[in-house]
Amino acid sequence: MPYAFPIQRSSGSELHPGFQQPELFRYVKERGIVPIGYCPIGSPSRPERDRTAEDVADTQMPEIVEIAKAHGVHPAIICIKWAVQNGQIPIPFSVKLSGRVRTDGKTCGIWAADPSYGCCRFNRPL
Repeated sequence: MPYAFPIQRSSGSELHPGFQQPELFRYVKERGIVPIGYCPIGSPSRPERDRTAEDVADTQMPEIVEIAKAHGVHPAIICIKWAVQNGQIPIPFSVKLSGRVRTDGKTCGIWAADPSYGCCRFNRPL
């Protein structure tokens, strides 16, 4: 197939409420490429060398915590829901199974039209 050109159908990148990459997201969506969001809950346990003084883990962002409390779920679930609602395929990753992964099932099919998502200061609504 010397004249075949591969067409990119998906693009994996770090995408979460605290690191949205709007230009990249818009670029892939406009070209029909499916965005795959690596680390949709951010990196709350990343090494100290990779942090800055103003860093706040997504699961500790006040808006995320407020919505999670209102729905009785872990903040990680809100981050995953944000990714799904924005057209990403999130790839959840957690080294802590206790409170996050066990509740992932709550992400699908709930809060579809909840107005509390409007309280978030995100580039795209939650």
